[in-house]
Amino acid sequence: MRLDYTMYILGVFLLILTIVPFIVEIQGIDDNIKLIWVISSAILGVLSFALGYSQKPKTKAQACQIEETSCKDEPKSSIKENVEMKEENEFKSKKTEKYSSYKIEIDLIRVKGIGQKRAIQLKEIGINTANDLANEPSEKIAKKLNISPKITKKWKNDAEQLLKNTK
Repeated sequence: MRLDYTMYILGVFLLILTIVPFIVEIQGIDDNIKLIWVISSAILGVLSFALGYSQKPKTKAQACQIEETSCKDEPKSSIKENVEMKEENEFKSKKTEKYSSYKIEIDLIRVKGIGQKRAIQLKEIGINTANDLANEPSEKIAKKLNISPKITKKWKNDAEQLLKNTK
């Protein structure tokens, strides 16, 4: 059972307890004690509702949102990152891009197995189209995304097929 439901039930119970002194006449209880009873149970009931509402699970739209960061907040890149970027650039310049001759750029979502979230992750690492996906080594993509190279090989093959079919 979710915590928000439990808190709602507790809130209803406490608000019912708030009404009891008005309905039932209890012998031996002073008016000041009744007032404290009513106020404290009403406050606890409202707080239970508020806590229950705060524990309500997020909707899918809220959970999927990605926070944007500005470049000013990011720390300066380290020497290791600079070396890795330099090696990447050298590697890109050395390799021959088989699928760069295709003029039509195909969106990543059209590749089988790549959804909206994965397309965003791929764009963050510099792969914006199916052309880019077909030209990148699958092991390198797998390493950056922390996933199995088998999956990236399938993506790469599907991207190549899409490019061949659209030519």
